[in-house]
Amino acid sequence: MKHTTLLLLTIIFVQFSYGQEFSFQMFLEDATGQKDTLVFGYDANASDSIDASFGENDISNVPFGDTFEARIIRFDYDDVDFDLFMTGSSSFHLKKQIKAKACTEEEFPLVSAVHLSNAQYPVMVSWESNLFDDACLKQSLITDWHPGGWFDAVFGGEQGPFYMRDHDTVEFSETTHKFISESNDTTGVLFFTMASVNNIISSVPDAKTVEWFDVYPNPTSGLVYIESMKSEKEINHTVLYNLAGKKINIRRNNNSLNLNALPEGIYFIVVEFEDGITLKKRILKQE
Repeated sequence: MKHTTLLLLTIIFVQFSYGQEFSFQMFLEDATGQKDTLVFGYDANASDSIDASFGENDISNVPFGDTFEARIIRFDYDDVDFDLFMTGSSSFHLKKQIKAKACTEEEFPLVSAVHLSNAQYPVMVSWESNLFDDACLKQSLITDWHPGGWFDAVFGGEQGPFYMRDHDTVEFSETTHKFISESNDTTGVLFFTMASVNNIISSVPDAKTVEWFDVYPNPTSGLVYIESMKSEKEINHTVLYNLAGKKINIRRNNNSLNLNALPEGIYFIVVEFEDGITLKKRILKQE
């Protein structure tokens, strides 16, 4: 009887520990037929760090082998790197990642980097698209573009973004970016995010990009000037957003914005003219 009770308690504990509100499998296969699987999900009780209770296991101390492997590696907006070859370290390597659920927040959840080691291209990535019809997931996407290029191609040849609800399988003929770790492992990089209709792509207003105004210098180290290129079009209002779509509170002084206090990265300026037409441009802040 004691053994039966202990067994039941163990089963209940395991189910409670590893159950999550939502999760899905991402299947990856390279050109030689080598396969790997990653798991992503969210739960109200999860965090964006390591949650052993949800089955997350950090394997960053295990070197990549000689065969194809995919790992989830933290991507930090505060350390954005726009180069084709990204260098640095990662706080974790995972095969399963369960993030904190906050569907209505502008930054839910942040981007995950999927690193591909020893991949023979093309690489096929697949999932169940019908899982992404929920409002909390409708903006979910995967791409080989750095998040700084989701709104505008940077290097050319980028693939995606591919919205998860519109595809079951996508093929990557190569990856735009490579990651070089501190141990000199070189991997291809894909970028994935789960996102609701309220954030990421949709959080920056869907303004047109007609050339009715100019922003210069761009890139900038701090001060940018906004100039209407149509004499009859007077600028009425400007709003600045960061890469995650969060509004930045900076007041326009005549025809300029001072970005000195902001970290390096990509921002979006949305300009509203007196006749109500709204346009946007990308700004790159560099030191």
